[in-house]
This record gives sequence, C-alpha cells and structure tokens, in this order.
Amino acid sequence: MTTKDVFRSLRFWIPVVGVVPLSMSFGAIQFNLGGLVRDLGVANDLGLTSQLTGVMVVCMMLGKLFYGAVGDRLDHRFLFWIANGLTAIALVLVMMADTEEALIFGIIFLGLGTGGILPLLALTISSRFPTASFGRVMGLSAITIPMGAFSPVLAGWSYDVFGTYVYLLTGLLLVIALVVLMVRWLPKTSATS
Repeated sequence: MTTKDVFRSLRFWIPVVGVVPLSMSFGAIQFNLGGLVRDLGVANDLGLTSQLTGVMVVCMMLGKLFYGAVGDRLDHRFLFWIANGLTAIALVLVMMADTEEALIFGIIFLGLGTGGILPLLALTISSRFPTASFGRVMGLSAITIPMGAFSPVLAGWSYDVFGTYVYLLTGLLLVIALVVLMVRWLPKTSATS
C-alpha cells in the first residue's frame, strides 16, 4: 500500500486516533506526578512519587500482557473501550484525589489503561493491513506521538495558569468520550499477506 492509500483509510485513522487520549493522559500525569503528590501535602513526596512511578510501570506491563493475551479473541473495539474506560476512571480518580490511597488507585487504573497503547496499535494494524505494509503503517502511526509528548507541557501550563490540572484532565475525558464513540466504526479485520 502507498502512503496515500494508508492515509485515506479509516482502518488507519481510527486506531491511531484511538490511542491519542491514552498517550496524552499518560504523559500529562507521569511527567507531573511530583506536582500531584506535592499538592497532597505528603511529607515524603519524593518517596511517594518514585513508588507511584514503579506502580505505574508494573500496571502498564500487566496491561500490555492483558491486551496481548486477549487481542486475538476479542473484538478490538472492546479493547479500545476497555483501555479508554480504565484511563477515564484514572483521570477522575486523579482529579478527585485528596489522599495518597486515592492517587495510588488512579495510578493503577492509568497504568492498566495506557498499557494498551502499543498492543492496540499493533493488533489493529496487523489485522487490517497487508503484512507487507505493516512497517509502513506502524511508522506512519507515529504521526500522533507529538500529541502525547505535548500533554505534559499542557498539564504544566494548566497548573501555572489555573493552579490545577483539572482543566486539562477534564479535556482529556472529553477526548476519551469522542474516541469511545469513534471506535464504534472501526472496520473489520481484513489483512492479507
């Protein structure tokens, strides 16, 4: 397939856009985790921040294993809904967190949801494009990486201007809602070798 063919296909755009809120949510929270912990007034904020980072990494690994294990058996739309749903729960928990425990639960859900970024892309692309085009399509899917990379900056800006991360996290919840609706139209698998 040519690049033009790929860019004209919903088989490309739906999965690529479908992981954007996952990537943005991960970046916004991960790179501002120290600020979130500090706002709780925790005495050992550095220690808790490093522990939460470890929890997130473990949960992301578990998420990757889950999406990989069930990816060949479940409709990929359900996997996108699960990943974005877990991430939405994480955003709400992080926004409402007023204790260490609440923040920990938010980070657990965030890791489980955002652990689906790479498996979901690989699953949906490999099953909807010819094998010979897999590398090209995966490479082109990197088009949305700047959005995920820009979200920590947006989160920091939100905090500097408004004194809270809530506005950005609420915006991410709206993006998740749009993605959940959009994924309904994910075309069926159609890969050929």
